[in-house]
Amino acid sequence: MLRKWPLILTLIAGLVMFGVGCSNDDDDNGVDKLSAPAGLAADANEDVVTFTWNAVTNASGYRLQVASDNAFANLIADENVSGTQYVWEDVAENTYYARIAAIGNDDYGNSDFSSSIEVDVTGETGIVILTGTISEDMTLDADREYLLRGGVFVGAHEGTDRVTLTIPAGTMIYGESSTYGMLVITRGGRIDAQGTADAPIIFTSDQPEGQRSAEDWGGVIINGRAPLNTGDEALGEGGTGPYGGEDPADNSGILRYCRIEFAGREISPDNELNGLALQGVGYGTTLEYIQVHMNKDDGIEFFGGAARAKYIYITGAADDQFDWTDGWQGKGQFWVCQQYADDADQGIEADNSGEDNSATPWSNPTIYNLTLIGAVDMNNDESDIGMLLREGTKAHIYNAIVANFGESGVDIDEEQTWQHAQAGDLVVDNSIFIWNGKFEDDVRVVANWSGDDDDIDEEAFITTMNTNNHFYNAQADIAMVLTDPTNVDAPSFVPVAGGPALTYTAADPTAAGSSFFEAANFIGGVDPNNNWLSGWTTSAQH
Repeated sequence: MLRKWPLILTLIAGLVMFGVGCSNDDDDNGVDKLSAPAGLAADANEDVVTFTWNAVTNASGYRLQVASDNAFANLIADENVSGTQYVWEDVAENTYYARIAAIGNDDYGNSDFSSSIEVDVTGETGIVILTGTISEDMTLDADREYLLRGGVFVGAHEGTDRVTLTIPAGTMIYGESSTYGMLVITRGGRIDAQGTADAPIIFTSDQPEGQRSAEDWGGVIINGRAPLNTGDEALGEGGTGPYGGEDPADNSGILRYCRIEFAGREISPDNELNGLALQGVGYGTTLEYIQVHMNKDDGIEFFGGAARAKYIYITGAADDQFDWTDGWQGKGQFWVCQQYADDADQGIEADNSGEDNSATPWSNPTIYNLTLIGAVDMNNDESDIGMLLREGTKAHIYNAIVANFGESGVDIDEEQTWQHAQAGDLVVDNSIFIWNGKFEDDVRVVANWSGDDDDIDEEAFITTMNTNNHFYNAQADIAMVLTDPTNVDAPSFVPVAGGPALTYTAADPTAAGSSFFEAANFIGGVDPNNNWLSGWTTSAQH
């Protein structure tokens, strides 16, 4: 595990420092200087390097420096050693430079540093640093651990050739906090990351367990060649490169049984990275069994394209859990989100285009079977709206459970969006809304639909224009529908036996006419006979 290694990066803090003498025979106090140690050597054995050198007469100790450059501008280790050997453990695969100096006493001054030596660490265990652009096919090793240093780009932004990064089941990949580590699959790249329920692929923070938090690193970004409604192409946030094109079937690879944790670094004000950003991604890409956990910005956001995503779990995202914009025309099934009370916004924030509400192609996804759980209580007002449908989006959403949001269950904004609702191009049906609304003077004002004064009648939309929805107005009703969905330490989103999620009529996903959708005769994101969240997901908040 990458638990000792970050400490190596901070060895220079708290060390006893001393002055290294000039090139004169005497130091500034007029005492004789020691000679620099001779015979510095390094024995690299996998992820352990043993340094040795010859003793210097009258030396009281030695100062060993290791750097990533031969100018020693970027020190990795700066250590005082009493003997003539030093063992450096948990070393990342890379090329390093080392030098040694002798420490004097009252009678002798410190020596100059010795000439440097080059140390190549290429063992079969330890941490491998990934940086810059991966320009050839690369396959990672599940027995190794990997560090994303800065932006790591797979493939070129332009061109038709595709470079594939293959990540086997069980691989651990860390985003380096100090360099805004992130993984970007460019339009010239593909990812083949196929974990399993027993061995998920984990993208996480490089900080020790117990000290991790949202915004520790960047996140995972996929750029594809599918259409947008903002132009032929766009540039991704955070310097993640161009995306978009003319191929809705574009294939950027596979993400399966992957966790993305503690990400969402702010690159600049109002420019934060999502846990998983799908930018112009085509429906040839496979996205299933993915958890985004404790992200500072949105959990998952679709920027145009036609990506299809199944078995998606978002927990503790500080902004929106699910977000789409710029003409996303994809599909989704079996989605679950759980907000945390300390920081949250919408369950779904759905846009067509903020610049032009009538831009085409329209955002128009079809989504079946989702569970959206807010986190409102009398002590916080972070949790907001279950489904915020705005800026001209179309959508067809069925079999949803929306519970415990702090403003309303559903809200429609902007005239263009309302026109779609009236025309039957914006649909939310066969769904259950439970105890959504605000606290006013410690009293819950239930609002399963918005009551804002904007000439849009959400009550009519959710009760008479869509006639198969159901509403519950007491907190206790949540436990009547789902097993334990508001428990942030050990949640369960399994429907209660004999409860409304199983007895009310669910819309048939297979009626949508797409092989993407699976049959499901229940409401919500989790099959009572197949809890797909078991075993590979996490609720650890640090």
